[in-house]
Amino acid sequence: MTTIELISLIAAMGAVGAAIAAWRAAYEANKNLKAQLVINITDAYAAPEMLNAMKELREFERKYHNQRPIGVADKFLEEINKGSDEGNRLDHCRRIVSHHFIKILRMKKLKLIDDSFIKEVAPPIQAQFLFEVIEPLERSKNPKYDTSIFDMFRELYPELSKAGRIA
Repeated sequence: MTTIELISLIAAMGAVGAAIAAWRAAYEANKNLKAQLVINITDAYAAPEMLNAMKELREFERKYHNQRPIGVADKFLEEINKGSDEGNRLDHCRRIVSHHFIKILRMKKLKLIDDSFIKEVAPPIQAQFLFEVIEPLERSKNPKYDTSIFDMFRELYPELSKAGRIA
């Protein structure tokens, strides 16, 4: 083997080593990014503002769930249209919860996360709340509402019926 061949071989081996190191660094960076996403998403869901919003919406849903002729969605829209403090507060709560899930949808669309990741950070019980409480309010506020977030969770959790109950 000539000196030039030996130098070329050593350079090639160095390049392979550098490529392996770069791959490992990228792999670790990707793991760290996903870990940070999990922490951010779970922290946002566990935040007091989210808890209070979900409690208030669930209480409102339970209060008007079986009342006829005015149901939950109708009462929500009535309060919004009146501009009442309750309507404004409930709409703010709806936005807090729905925007949490919209962030997850956007990350999926950007291919930052996949379905298995979403199932880790948003289990069926969260999707159930989305279907039972948030979707009727979205529909009442805008009959042509964007269904993409609800569709994504229906695809992820086919065991949830159309009404949102875990089968």
